[in-house]
Amino acid sequence: MCGIFARITPEDSPAEPLQAVCHRGPDATGSLDFCIAGKRLTLAHWRLRIIDLTSSSNQPFSRVPGGAVIVFNGEIYNYRELKREIGGDFRTASDTEVLLAAYEKWGPSCLERLRGMFAFVILDQNKRTLFAARDRFGIKPLYYRVERDRLDVASEIKQLVSKTPSLNSLRARDFLLYGSQDHTGETLFDGILQLRGGEYFQIDLEAGIETRPVTWYGTSKHDLFSGDFQEATACYRSKFIETVELHLRSDVPLGFCLSGGMDSSAIVGTAGELLKDSPPQARVAINCRYALAGFDESQFPN
Repeated sequence: MCGIFARITPEDSPAEPLQAVCHRGPDATGSLDFCIAGKRLTLAHWRLRIIDLTSSSNQPFSRVPGGAVIVFNGEIYNYRELKREIGGDFRTASDTEVLLAAYEKWGPSCLERLRGMFAFVILDQNKRTLFAARDRFGIKPLYYRVERDRLDVASEIKQLVSKTPSLNSLRARDFLLYGSQDHTGETLFDGILQLRGGEYFQIDLEAGIETRPVTWYGTSKHDLFSGDFQEATACYRSKFIETVELHLRSDVPLGFCLSGGMDSSAIVGTAGELLKDSPPQARVAINCRYALAGFDESQFPN
């Protein structure tokens, strides 16, 4: 995981220290300031290297001077396919550059082409817009706070507070009753909002700071499967193997959380088949046992 941060304040406002989240990205840190349309914009990033380990992929990242700039947390699993579809020259081997190029080519509709987990913010200096988006199911977090002429966007809530925040009693009730409060754009803290899974917002920097989340993905938008059981089984198996294979793309060693359940066992078993021709040192299993009642799954074969 990486950490991202974006801020919009009036141009004449003083620079403020950033709440560091180095635990999210210990490999590199970067920040940039911009003045556009009478506003000061700050983008910051804390990087954990997964794809393209070189410093050329450090963020904030831009493809050309004066162009769009991105801070990105996550991984785009189909970045190689998108790279071929977009074409042209790329100066890094990263999924970050492919994501930015996809936005430059298709705008917000690029989200529908992405396969992965992500939260990112893009400052488009030419169009004078700030674009923020979250993946389909909200795997990667993205929080924000709006106060009159100020906007902060971050990976963690603590980046958005300078003092102890007030409790949002309604969302606290939802969490205690249902174990979740993600059905709204609110959080457990007053004034701190979140983009929900499958949402984005875009701000026109020439106008005021107004966030209107747009839903770009929802399960109701897709037709139900119409085949029989055998066809459904074959389709699911094909998509499952394809998905696991895409998730194995990494420039660092892979790790799996393996329990005695069907889901993780199926993932690790499929990954093992896909990696069977890899060097033996790339295939290491580590088993952990927890003595607490109900947490020891060593009786289940994997």
